[in-house]
Amino acid sequence: MAAEQLQMLGIVWAVGGAAVVAFLLATGRLTRKVGYLFLLISILLGFLIFSPMAPLQFQEVMSAVGKGVYTPLLFLAVMLAIFVIIALVAGRVFCGYLCPIGATQEAAHLAPVPKQKTAKEQRLFTYFRWGFVAVLIAAAILLSVSLLQFFGVRQFFTLQVASIFFFVFIGILVVALFVYRPFCRLFCPIGAILALASSRARMKIRRTKECINCGKCDMVCPTGEAGKTATKAECYLCGRCLEVCPREGALRYGKV
Repeated sequence: MAAEQLQMLGIVWAVGGAAVVAFLLATGRLTRKVGYLFLLISILLGFLIFSPMAPLQFQEVMSAVGKGVYTPLLFLAVMLAIFVIIALVAGRVFCGYLCPIGATQEAAHLAPVPKQKTAKEQRLFTYFRWGFVAVLIAAAILLSVSLLQFFGVRQFFTLQVASIFFFVFIGILVVALFVYRPFCRLFCPIGAILALASSRARMKIRRTKECINCGKCDMVCPTGEAGKTATKAECYLCGRCLEVCPREGALRYGKV
């Protein structure tokens, strides 16, 4: 199968999967096992077809622009428009369940090891990520340097175990055991853009009048987005808050 066809299959998974995940969340049917299934399929697609890898595609287009090739900008614009629309409607369902890079980190974080809470640092993480995105774009356009290539995503998913970059991504996954989604929250250019869209999403996990302010959702949220006034920009719809909520109907994914 041609690379373009594989890439299109990844986009179909991203768009179709986003609709399904949003529907399951809205109807209360996204159980932990179902969520695991989506993560598993996304990880397998990463290994089998190396798609959908939105952050790397963003980097590749920026690098092409740096070499004077502007044709891929149209593809990037269409891709970003699709993902932004999804985020504006349903939140970060793509980041949460359908991106292979995010899915591998989510799977790693499920390991039963002590977790390092970083919710208080999320604002600093956001500033750092935007700074990194600016450097990434400048390096690609001005110097033709692809910074994301040094993170070993391609080498990991194509099993290039002889490459040192393969072990760089392994290192990221080791960090993900303890810190929630380090690549997504610190380095992902698509994540930075979708965070802005998700803060204005039509569908979010929100508190209702049934909330008794027990604080359990705040304690389990890995990014600090469970609060009443949280924008949900960094909500990956992991469902941890829904699981621990002691009062039925106090938390609901739906229209804001």
